[in-house]
Parts: sequence; C-alpha cells; structure tokens
Amino acid sequence: MKKWFPNLILFMLMTITIALAAEASPQKKVFLQNQGTRTAPVLSIHNTCHGPVEVEVRLESGTNVESAPVLPARFTVPPSAQISAIRLWPSAPDAPWSYRYTYRFTLGDPGAVHRPPRPYRPPFPANKRFRISKAFGKRAAPHDAYSVNILMPRGASVCTARAGVVMEISREQFQGRVGNRVVKGQTDLIRILHNDGTMGIYAHLIPRSSGVKPGDRIAEGQVIGACESAGGADPYLHFSIQRNAGMRLESVSFRFAGPDGSGVIPVIGMVLSTLSE
Repeated sequence: MKKWFPNLILFMLMTITIALAAEASPQKKVFLQNQGTRTAPVLSIHNTCHGPVEVEVRLESGTNVESAPVLPARFTVPPSAQISAIRLWPSAPDAPWSYRYTYRFTLGDPGAVHRPPRPYRPPFPANKRFRISKAFGKRAAPHDAYSVNILMPRGASVCTARAGVVMEISREQFQGRVGNRVVKGQTDLIRILHNDGTMGIYAHLIPRSSGVKPGDRIAEGQVIGACESAGGADPYLHFSIQRNAGMRLESVSFRFAGPDGSGVIPVIGMVLSTLSE
C-alpha cells in the first residue's frame, strides 16, 4: 500500500494527490489519512476492524523530509478507532520536499499472551462425538502449526470453543479434487477475539451460515456456523488459536477439555466429545 505526495511547490498537483490520499475505500480494513494541512501533514491511522491491529509504516523514499516518530515505526490501534500517528515536515522549510510511504498491518495486539481460563470446549454442540484427522505439526507454517482438523458431516453445527467478539468473517476460495473431478468453491472463516487478545479461527464453514456478524459478542458454546467441505472427500472444521507475534500471525498450542473437564492435547485419531449441558 503506497501513498505519494509530490513537491509542495507544485500546488495544483499536490492538491490532487492529497485529495486522493484522503479518500478511504469502504473495503479497506485499515487506512492512513492526512488530518493535518498541506504544509504540515499529520497522518492518522484508522482501524475499522472489531479488534486491535498492528500497523507498520515505512518511508519508502523522501527528499528534505523528517518525521516524528522516525520511520519505520509500528503502532497498535484499538478496535474501531483511529490514532494520530505521524507528523511530517521539511528539514529545510524553504526548499522543496516530497515523500512516499508504505504501510502494512496484522490483526491482533502484539502484546497478547495466551491465557485461557480453562481448556477449550470442543467446537460443536453437546452430546456429539467427532474425530481429529489432523493435529499439531511443527513443520507447518507458524500461523498453522498448532491447528486441528475435526471431521464433521457437511452442515453439522459449529460452536465457539471460547467466548469472545466476532472480529471478522472472511470468504476463502478453495480448489480440490474428488477422484478425477476438480472441485472449486468458497467457504467462510470466522475469527473470534478472546479477552486475552488471542484469536480463535473457525474455517471451512458454509458461506453465510453463521447468523453472526463482526462486532457480535459470542458466548462459549454458541452456534456460529455450519461445516462445509473444502474440496476434499470428507468435510471438516479447521480450528486454531492465533496471536500477533509482531507483524505476523502465529498459532499457539492449546488443550481441549476432556470428558472429565481436564485438558488434553489433540492428536490424530482422538475422538472429541461434548457432554450434555
């Protein structure tokens, strides 16, 4: 993501580019905007997500320009909020100046520490039993190393393993193969923000099956969607806990609640069960 501000002497061109920089697309989750003046820009960071984000801003190029703070710099922006983040000015006030900046963001608070109050409830309704087909694998990418796949029939209800706030619902594309047939489609992913700043990931859901929306507060055990096949022969729920590890998402180890309430580490072939409520 880039913004360009030309030489301030070129007034007409400058006016056009600043106006473009101030426009915020409704689709953008995070964007920067000049809330200062043309000669004394103050960049604010706007977070439209229902959870905190970490934003990194870099000065890609510049002439006769200084900033406070010095770039690159990182900022943590609260949910549905904006902060005044960066001031820019010419080193030599009477000389031309220009700058170009880029930014990127990562969901979550980098200060989050995984502290669940108890083991996680298996993410399906009471009196059900489903088998784990994929468990923790340290060779996987960091964001997915501590994740599980739970085999569930298509349309089976998916429940929250822990209370929180719906941070986002995103649509994902998939392509798979069943026999000699190529299967393409879409599934939903729901991200639930927990009170310790970690995030629960519920993927491979039937699109628009959730009945919840970003910003909704969700209780533990509440139905949030239905399981979908993601192109393979067997539909499954993909579940993990993630945290922002400093401009990157990483999954963290967790335990499911066993029949007696004690925590168990998920392994391939384990049958998870939920008791009556």
